[in-house]
Amino acid sequence: GHDATSHQIFQQMAVQGQSFLQAEGDADSWFNTALSFTSATGVEDDPYVTSVGGTSLTMNGSGASYASERVWNDGNTPPGWDGSGYVGSGGGISASYTIPSWQKGLDMSANRGSTTMRNFPDVAMAAENFVFVANGSTSTGGWGTSFASPLWAGFVALVNQEAAANGQPGVGFLNPALYALGTSADYTNSFNDMTVGSNATATSGGLYPAVPGYDLCTGWGSPKGSNLIHSLALPQRLVIAPNSA
Repeated sequence: GHDATSHQIFQQMAVQGQSFLQAEGDADSWFNTALSFTSATGVEDDPYVTSVGGTSLTMNGSGASYASERVWNDGNTPPGWDGSGYVGSGGGISASYTIPSWQKGLDMSANRGSTTMRNFPDVAMAAENFVFVANGSTSTGGWGTSFASPLWAGFVALVNQEAAANGQPGVGFLNPALYALGTSADYTNSFNDMTVGSNATATSGGLYPAVPGYDLCTGWGSPKGSNLIHSLALPQRLVIAPNSA
């Protein structure tokens, strides 16, 4: 693997019921991982992290309501984030980790993912046009999955708050639950599914496109507010009814 020590720590966190959200990178497709500044030591593809891609969010009016989202991809804007020239949501196929159990069985034909190796990211969130405060000064135009990932972490805190208020444990390691929801009838109620755009570059051979359902630029998509909070915080319990025959 990329980093055996980190991998072991992430496994331990999962067993302890902790969630770990990881920014996916800001240099578009990982088709050619030599272009990625984290290709040698990164943890973005570790199966025990929930990796977060980036979207471009459009609102109605001056932020009145949600309008649409697409894959965040600013194209070639040298020097790019890592010297590649490209800026946009990371994502791709791991060269180190085999496909986790919860990712098996997905149709990877349209999204051009792998049926044998770990695919990433898992989910996404807005990753551009941020106003942010650092060292006492306010800046505009912030971008990156390093915004999307902590936003997801904040969302998970709301999930855990809802769970605690209802006597439930924290959501813990997210990926099995996210993929179970993604393949369920509740998917479109729980996520905003990105189907427009890609994180492809001029050298990636069209990899990777946004498609309905799971893809390798925005995962399952962005959270659909309180619907996803309820789905994660208050999972449906298996009910065994007495035999009435």
